[in-house]
Amino acid sequence: MNIAPPAMSSALSGMRYYSDQVDRAAAQIAAAGIDQPQNAGPGAAPGGPPVAAADVPDLGEAMVTMMIAQRAFSAQLRVLQTADQMMGEVVAKK
Repeated sequence: MNIAPPAMSSALSGMRYYSDQVDRAAAQIAAAGIDQPQNAGPGAAPGGPPVAAADVPDLGEAMVTMMIAQRAFSAQLRVLQTADQMMGEVVAKK
């Protein structure tokens, strides 16, 4: 029974997917700070026009998404490493 190649293919596919999720979450996190008033407070000069709350992505949700995607990516990487070790063992014994 040859398990390593399907596991490697699945792990690589998962790594691509979660890498894209990390990128999207990072873009949302970066966008959360764009055009936000800087140094807003009494007597402070605004650093930019205020942005409506609906225009700003939910920073907390984007951070959670990024953390989940990073952990899932790491898990897929471990699957790939394990499959690679299995293939190495099979090749070494032949």
